[in-house]
Amino acid sequence: MSEQHHSISSSSLSAMQVFALRIEVQTPHLRVLKVLESPRPFLLVRDTLHGIVVAFSSEADYLTYRHTVRQEGEHHA
Repeated sequence: MSEQHHSISSSSLSAMQVFALRIEVQTPHLRVLKVLESPRPFLLVRDTLHGIVVAFSSEADYLTYRHTVRQEGEHHA
């Protein structure tokens, strides 16, 4: 693995670890199970409110999930 590729992977992984902490603080019903790095960094997360496991590879994934779940809740209320 090249030095440049390794540093990109390390910084991406570090960013995911920070992102994982933020998710747990902002949304207590989401529990980060693992921070995985292959094929690219992503988080494996359990949604304890809905009883499912999801994966986020970016903040966009996380925000889309939250928006979708919130809309589904409104439709079923």
